[in-house]
Amino acid sequence: RIQQRVREQGQSGITFVRSYGQGTDAYHSNSHTGGGAIGLHNHANSRHTMGMGEFGAVLNGVQFSTRHNDYSLVEPDNSLTVAEYTSSWPPKAKDVDYPEVPPSVTAAGNTNAQAAEMREYFRA
Repeated sequence: RIQQRVREQGQSGITFVRSYGQGTDAYHSNSHTGGGAIGLHNHANSRHTMGMGEFGAVLNGVQFSTRHNDYSLVEPDNSLTVAEYTSSWPPKAKDVDYPEVPPSVTAAGNTNAQAAEMREYFRA
């Protein structure tokens, strides 16, 4: 607890993430990563859902912490009128559309070549 309190005094940054490993010394436990940055994880069984484990952070000296967060990737439904949109809480939303696969990826050939080409987009 003392190390946690010192990390929360001033500055900005991640102070803890959900951890499944621990030990007798602070360095035996996860710090800013634990399976993924800030506990980000995949929900392959839930379409359009990303997970983020609980974490603590300091932003300009103000400490806060969250609970486990799972977010649906949705956006406002622009086909609704203002009255339809504001008539319920949370407002109605629609799934975020996946982007089209770039033509250079589909033209790359076999699956390995397509994967290599797609990695170039993420590296750019």
